[in-house]
Amino acid sequence: MMKNIIRALLATVFSGCLCCAVALAYGGAMGGGHRSQVQAPQQGSEHSLSDIAGVGEQEIRRMLSYKPELELTAQQESSLLAIRTELLKNLAVVVKSFMQCQGEYMAVVDAENPDFKAIRDKAREMTTIETYVTALSVDAFDKAFAVLNEKQKNIWAVLAKKRHDEMMARMMQEGMGR
Repeated sequence: MMKNIIRALLATVFSGCLCCAVALAYGGAMGGGHRSQVQAPQQGSEHSLSDIAGVGEQEIRRMLSYKPELELTAQQESSLLAIRTELLKNLAVVVKSFMQCQGEYMAVVDAENPDFKAIRDKAREMTTIETYVTALSVDAFDKAFAVLNEKQKNIWAVLAKKRHDEMMARMMQEGMGR
């Protein structure tokens, strides 16, 4: 059971990337030699933050969507919503920091005489922020998972395996359709 939960968690964690999510959500430049104007984060854009939140937010939404199957109590539902809200609130601050750092990075890269130490420092700073986002997300999932009782965790494991099997079948089908 735990093996399936961990497998589902890892598959979801590696499916998200802060750089890619920020690029999609905000239209900012994400390295790769492509230089474009970095746009400021959109205020109150919960959907974009959900994209960046990764595994934590996705799994909490899944738990809430499986309310009948998991037989969530009103208290459990309230706790899950509070954990999700806290995650998104924390991410709003982190994304703002990331966008600022990314703008500084691009300014240093675009300088007439690039300071390569500063470029490396900004790249490390962006990586640190990405790691922090992943940690926030996994911590939120951990808190949410702790809200479930043992029976609900067993049901969750079955649902996670079913989702994984369906995803693998879709991937195989798409791969053969080419």
